[in-house]
Amino acid sequence: MGDVYPQDALRDALLDIKKQRYLGVKDETVNSDETLFTSSGTESAYNNLTIDGYYRNDGGLTVKNILTVNGILDNRGTLEIGW
Repeated sequence: MGDVYPQDALRDALLDIKKQRYLGVKDETVNSDETLFTSSGTESAYNNLTIDGYYRNDGGLTVKNILTVNGILDNRGTLEIGW
């Protein structure tokens, strides 16, 4: 394993912030009486996602940290946890 320099850690942190800003990353909860849908050809990204209701994903779904499913996740597309 090579040396890790402070500028490498700073660069990685800045890239992570840039990606979050680009993707509009936030925390989201789908309540038990709600339905959320990501259509084919689109991408949704969240920092943390809690599904208490119904989430159908036909496109791309990225969750950076924690995905909690207490309801139904109908995944017909691409699901990525972390990046």
